[in-house]
Amino acid sequence: MTGTIIILPGGERFQFEWRRTDPERWERRLKAKYDESRSADRSDKARCLCQHRGAALPLQIRYRADSHSYHLAVWPNEGPLHEKTCPFYKPDPEKSGRASYVNGVIREGEDGDVAVTLSIGLRRKGPPRPVDDTPLPASDRPGQARQRRMTPLGLLHLLWERAGLTEWRPQFARHRTPTVALTRIASAGTRIRAQGRLISDLLCPVAPGHEKFGRRLHAIVRTEGKENHLFLIGFVEALEPDPRGNFTMALNGQRDGYLSIGTQK
Repeated sequence: MTGTIIILPGGERFQFEWRRTDPERWERRLKAKYDESRSADRSDKARCLCQHRGAALPLQIRYRADSHSYHLAVWPNEGPLHEKTCPFYKPDPEKSGRASYVNGVIREGEDGDVAVTLSIGLRRKGPPRPVDDTPLPASDRPGQARQRRMTPLGLLHLLWERAGLTEWRPQFARHRTPTVALTRIASAGTRIRAQGRLISDLLCPVAPGHEKFGRRLHAIVRTEGKENHLFLIGFVEALEPDPRGNFTMALNGQRDGYLSIGTQK
């Protein structure tokens, strides 16, 4: 969020906006404070200006080995304690669709990425998944269903949540367009894994008149469509297969014909 102040260990003030406007400075300062933050007491760690019961809410400086980069992350289970206008706010899982899952269906790693257990296999080919008849564990939330696997609809809900689209914020005014929302969802897919794959590798956002999304769709269908199920998200009006194993797609609001996409049966 523009204007969000971060206090780094030692008292240095840090602009959250630098993550976008000055990424080199953002990376340099987090790297410099990484070791100090890890060894600091809770009250001396990095923090935003949010407070809970009069105490500051610390943040973690984390290192992502796969991208060799540093980032800030909310402390475990403290996302709901931040102000809703804070970029580190997270909705209370007990008040969202997450409450219906047993422990382990959604697993958040130390780097902030999430792994999920899906109800479908990502591979299009291979032996069918055996039915799991294991009895459900007793629920600690009377009256609420408990699920051992996440459905594709549940994955959509998770993407929506991780994209920050479940809460309205003032900065969304006039900027929460379909293209912006789908771009945020595509980015959220880079932090969610299932069956060893990044969801972003199989996620195809589509919007009328958006050439980048169109190129992405063609590329993912070409590289992944033979072997894996794909997740198509956007404003789709119709899908029409043909005998050759291709399909044509019409988008809501599209008036210049169908977009032809190759796929396999």
